[in-house]
Amino acid sequence: MLVVGPWSILDQIVAKVATNLLSYTGLVSEPLATRAAGQDLSRRILDPGRMHFVVGVSLQSDRISALLDVESLRQRLGDGVEIVTVRTGEATWELKRALPAGLDLYGDAVRVWPPGLAALPSTDPRQGSGGLVLLADEGRGEDVDRVVELVGEPAREVAALVVAVRPDRATLRLVDGVSVWVDRDQITRHDLAVTQVLRAAQTIRVVVYPSVREDGTHVGSVLPFEPDPRARFAESYGVGSGLLGRVCRVREHAAVVELLPGVKGHLRLERPYGVRESNVEGGVAPGELIPVRVEKVEGDRIRLSQGEQSVEAARIYPDGPPWLAPIVATELPGVDPDGDIDRPRPPDLDRTSDDIHLTELEQLESVILRAADAQARFRELTEQSTEQVVRLRAESDRLRHELEMDLVEFRDRVLRSAESEYADLEGSTAAVLEASRAEVRRLRGLLATIEDERDDLRERLRETMRANSEHRRDLRAARADIARQRARVRALDEEMETFVPAADRLRASIRQSWLQHSTKADRDRFEWRDPIIGPEFARTLSSLEGVSRERVIDVCAEVASGRAATRPGLQVHPLRSASSGASAQRVREDGARAFRASLQVRSAAARRLHYWLLPDGQVELAKVGYHDDFTIR
Repeated sequence: MLVVGPWSILDQIVAKVATNLLSYTGLVSEPLATRAAGQDLSRRILDPGRMHFVVGVSLQSDRISALLDVESLRQRLGDGVEIVTVRTGEATWELKRALPAGLDLYGDAVRVWPPGLAALPSTDPRQGSGGLVLLADEGRGEDVDRVVELVGEPAREVAALVVAVRPDRATLRLVDGVSVWVDRDQITRHDLAVTQVLRAAQTIRVVVYPSVREDGTHVGSVLPFEPDPRARFAESYGVGSGLLGRVCRVREHAAVVELLPGVKGHLRLERPYGVRESNVEGGVAPGELIPVRVEKVEGDRIRLSQGEQSVEAARIYPDGPPWLAPIVATELPGVDPDGDIDRPRPPDLDRTSDDIHLTELEQLESVILRAADAQARFRELTEQSTEQVVRLRAESDRLRHELEMDLVEFRDRVLRSAESEYADLEGSTAAVLEASRAEVRRLRGLLATIEDERDDLRERLRETMRANSEHRRDLRAARADIARQRARVRALDEEMETFVPAADRLRASIRQSWLQHSTKADRDRFEWRDPIIGPEFARTLSSLEGVSRERVIDVCAEVASGRAATRPGLQVHPLRSASSGASAQRVREDGARAFRASLQVRSAAARRLHYWLLPDGQVELAKVGYHDDFTIR
């Protein structure tokens, strides 16, 4: 029963390998499944410059292919529609997070995303569940028909005339008289009113989406054509240009001035603009509009100077309004933004009825004279036309005979070419069929090899699990033996403590280390005195990890003999009250001075030996600890 889970994992691995092989051969297209793929798809869907429809086909995570016949749908929609398959999971959750509410994709379904998704009106039939086709357990032709019905004409890029501008939207008029409604978020990416970007009578490019509002106007976007402010500034406003800018912030003798959205320059305030409050640097305040002159451009850094008063702000579009202009709605005179461009002219109320009657008689006389002249010209043309008709009939008979001969020759050429192409096609089809059969045989052999490897992996898994069971038993036995040994060691330590105290054993070990690691000359030079074992030394020594007991004993022998001060590697130095070198050395009430020696160097959390040097020269071993521990008793 323990191997059922791993078997199912192996089956999934085999299924994944088979899917990858089919994808490699072009028989199956791998669906989008990762979060990164979902982010990339959402960016393409929300792109305001997208002109085509996008159709997403989702499939449950445990399916290899979608319920819908994607290839049939692709043939019905043609190359102008982008079709993607998405596996439920990370990719669909990312779409739900990034797309507007009600336009996500889930389960076994098909979602149609028209162009201009951000500007999609609430009345569009593809909003919410209207643009989602839920698929049945088995693919149906009706589902394909439903998706085809939801896909409409692509978006188009055309020229338009701005006929009305309001702070939150603009109305455009196309050449064919169609009105286009464009909201502020589809006009500019900056926090500006529409009246600061577009003006009435301005011509502009617009992407017209297939969606239509309730009043019959189309929706569109000019975001794909909005100039980049920095590129616009570099192209049209160079060194020496005078502009009106807005003060962002003021510092000591300098101000940051915004020239276009996101394009800022630095102005040095060498002289005040005028009399202002004393707490405003240089006479300017944040939010104030001031004239400046462009002095120098170095990459992204723009240096400004005080300019003349008679200047205006830069324009985002070359023929647009200044971007710092007052927010005032405008429209073309004589144009109804919600109706037709051409309105009937009102009658001239100053003219009398006699004047109107006389004018009508003059117009009637002129029409009669023009009609008589046209009748005479018509007769002349009729006589000339009779002769031309005879000549044209003869010419047409000759051309018809030549065309019949050319047609017979063309038919003969077509038949010979078709017979030759048919023979070539028959031969190439047979070759392709044979290559396909060979590829199928290769794939079957590869699948058989994979199945053999799966059986081998199952057997190796059984052996590994049996070996793991034996190792676990051995581990439990070893742990029990270690516990017994530790208990025995503790019992021996307790028994030894009754005969020889721990302090005496430590002094004997330290004395033995000194005798082993010193020469007769060392013993003559450095007088040996048994160290005093402090109250915490034995306890901290037994609990210390990361350094051997033998190393601690050797260093204690060096300290007790007084030779440690001559050993640079021990780094003997006073133990101070803090880590600062300016701190005072610790001194006990009896006059003993605290020192520390290194048990380790160039190691994380290096261990240290702390000891007292008594006035008579004898050493008291206090404790062993870590580098950052400055305590001692």
